[in-house]
Amino acid sequence: MNFGYEANLEVDGDWKIVKEEAETIQKIYRLFLNGEFKNFNQFVKVVNEQGYLFKGKEWLYGNVRSLFKNKIYIGIRDYKDKEELISAPVPHLRIIDQNTWEQAQIKMQQYTRESIEEEEPMFFLLKDLIECFECEKKIKGKKIKRLGVKIGVYQCDNCNSVKYGKEILEQEVINHANKFFNDILSPMFKEFLSRVVDEQASIHKKLEQGLDKVKAR
Repeated sequence: MNFGYEANLEVDGDWKIVKEEAETIQKIYRLFLNGEFKNFNQFVKVVNEQGYLFKGKEWLYGNVRSLFKNKIYIGIRDYKDKEELISAPVPHLRIIDQNTWEQAQIKMQQYTRESIEEEEPMFFLLKDLIECFECEKKIKGKKIKRLGVKIGVYQCDNCNSVKYGKEILEQEVINHANKFFNDILSPMFKEFLSRVVDEQASIHKKLEQGLDKVKAR
């Protein structure tokens, strides 16, 4: 359930606003619109420095970004009907007014463009190729931030303890693959090379014999 809401026990499937969390959301919007930030990460840092809490914890990038992307905060809730996504007005769940939302969307575009320009794609060589040794599910490649630096890891979504550094794991696999193919291909290549040399020698010999016959005439 999104931050700012809780289940409405009086109406099945409905939500209601949590007043304290709604006030936090409104303060974060005001902070965003009234301030200038180098990037969205800096804004998230400022949110935490202001002492605003996300369910008793510090805000993460994705949590803050969701406040500006999810239309539930302007009273529009998305439902899934089988495979179809349906948007329905829920005015009693509105926390942010339309004008504030639109101003925030315009400002968010600036940070979205910066993210696209600054973000370097990370290629995961073993994507969808390795499984968790505990639950046997596919291990995904993902980017994480460690000491302020983004690094790649392979991590199981089910077993948090199963995590491998991208560079180390990929290099290890490459080393084993090289050895494997060298062991297989070396004898085959030697045999192929020997066959090519023999064929070339045979062709060369036939040419020499042909030239000798021409000279003899």
